[in-house]
Amino acid sequence: MPMLTGSAPPETRWPAPSGPADLFSQDQLESHAARIAGTHVVAADPWRGRPLLPRLDESASRLDEAYTFLSAAARLDPQPSEDWLRDNHHVVQDQVRGVRLHLPGAYYRELPKLADGPLQGFPRVYLLARELTAHTAGRIDLDTVVDFVRAYQRTSVLSIGETWAVPIMLRLALVEQLRLLADGVLAARQNRD
Repeated sequence: MPMLTGSAPPETRWPAPSGPADLFSQDQLESHAARIAGTHVVAADPWRGRPLLPRLDESASRLDEAYTFLSAAARLDPQPSEDWLRDNHHVVQDQVRGVRLHLPGAYYRELPKLADGPLQGFPRVYLLARELTAHTAGRIDLDTVVDFVRAYQRTSVLSIGETWAVPIMLRLALVEQLRLLADGVLAARQNRD
């Protein structure tokens, strides 16, 4: 059986990824969006922020490692719960490349950053994406996104740059959620072996 090597060390500089959270109905999502909009304080200087791409790189690396491990393990003992991760690895890689391409440094620096809280220094729109993906288990469609953003903006208006960044941040948040799922699948595989 293959061994999983190079497991990611516990992260100290990043807030925990959005893991499983209470699943919300559409009405609950909209109420949640309005509630968090009222708590967000934007930093006066958006240029002073924390970079997101290293987090994306860590998640992508972990997903690559999971793919390699699960591909080798499948030759000996295929498991249906692992199929999606193996079969869609190329799709995930494309999304990671898309985030890198569509989030250049100059654009990122202009995004309003949170002034306080565990995600201080990260773009406000990133927290929006994390919250939406966490409370829908990553099952989102266009109407859900639009309604969530509109509900948020009833309390706190996003900049045009933030609005344009919503799809990018959703991809990033979904990659993080997928990383958590991959970690769970890997743990189950290792416990089984």
